[in-house]
Amino acid sequence: MDDILVHKVADDNYFLCVNASNQDKDFDHIIAHNKFQCEVENAGPRLAQIAVQGLRARDFAEAHGN
Repeated sequence: MDDILVHKVADDNYFLCVNASNQDKDFDHIIAHNKFQCEVENAGPRLAQIAVQGLRARDFAEAHGN
């Protein structure tokens, strides 16, 4: 499995962000190991993430954010 970032949206709602090149493999793994019968959606086709990194990342994000 690849890197996965887990964001807690609410007590009963989590958002997992996976590497796009492995999203189908990771989704299949999550479905296969869904012991709690959670509702799982592959939102990859409708969402994207941009990672801004480096010493000036905060300045860049603040200048270009909403």
